[in-house]
Amino acid sequence: MIQVFPSDQRLQCILWRDSPNETIRVYHLTTVTYGTACAPYLATKCLQCLSDLESETFPVASRVLKNDFYVDDMLTGADDIETASHLAHEMIKLTSSGGFNLRKWTSNSNALLDQLPVDLVDKRPARELDIAHTTVKTLGLLWDTSSDCFLFHSPVWNTNAIITKRVVLADTARLFDPLGLVGPVVVLAKIFVQELWKQKCEWDEPLPEAYQNFWIEYRRNLCALSSLSIPRWVAFSTDLLSVQVHGFCDASSKAYGACLYLRSTASNGAVEVRLITAKSKVAPLEDLKRKKKVQTIPRLELSSALLLSHLYMKSSSLAPQFSIQPISGPIPQL
Repeated sequence: MIQVFPSDQRLQCILWRDSPNETIRVYHLTTVTYGTACAPYLATKCLQCLSDLESETFPVASRVLKNDFYVDDMLTGADDIETASHLAHEMIKLTSSGGFNLRKWTSNSNALLDQLPVDLVDKRPARELDIAHTTVKTLGLLWDTSSDCFLFHSPVWNTNAIITKRVVLADTARLFDPLGLVGPVVVLAKIFVQELWKQKCEWDEPLPEAYQNFWIEYRRNLCALSSLSIPRWVAFSTDLLSVQVHGFCDASSKAYGACLYLRSTASNGAVEVRLITAKSKVAPLEDLKRKKKVQTIPRLELSSALLLSHLYMKSSSLAPQFSIQPISGPIPQL
């Protein structure tokens, strides 16, 4: 529903005729067309401009519109029902003023959903967070709104297909874990793919029997992730005495990684520790042509420390409301 400036509409033309005997008709597309290179930018920029234009009329919703949207999906929250209800109604008015109608609202609070128009509410108990699941069945990350937990479900594999390097790469691309919650599982697939490159396996030739058995067993073990449940909310409540972010990193000859935990202390002294995010990478291969040697463990450990620092900076920018407190004590040796 984003209208293109009239002078630019001629750049989106469709030539059409029902038969070769008819004169060619020229149609101009008047709105942003999905699939063009500029469409994602224009859609996001329009939301940002709408946020700036209505910042005084809708101050709360305008901040969320600018910071908590991914293309056309909103992921945000509030500390209590009253604040969330105010935000939801203000957001509906703000987006409607620009011609955008937010639908499929879902929440971990039924009391909030009861205050929204029935035709805008999504009643499904679990939401698929991978927007590509409609075309490619992935290791899906779901949000169960009733328990407010993240869940995983394993994709359906084609067990009849011969396992080749192409099949392994296709299977690996279907592992959707943006937060790194199952990083120790996903990194095994990355290491295995790297091993196939080291062995110079052809794309469509069957893998050696030992490699095929490993990948079949890996697929089977992924089904165990369906029993995993990870709380979405990483703190106790808004009534906290302290919030600390703890980071860990390590490396081996095959891969290195980093993770962040949030340690929160409630007013009654109770302590809760939750995983925020994690990230892993495989160790670089030796490349004699580019004069790159196999990296030593100390150097890989430094790479993991750098990865941790990037992970921390990214997480801190997404959650500026948390006050980070340094931990006293000796610096861990890499």
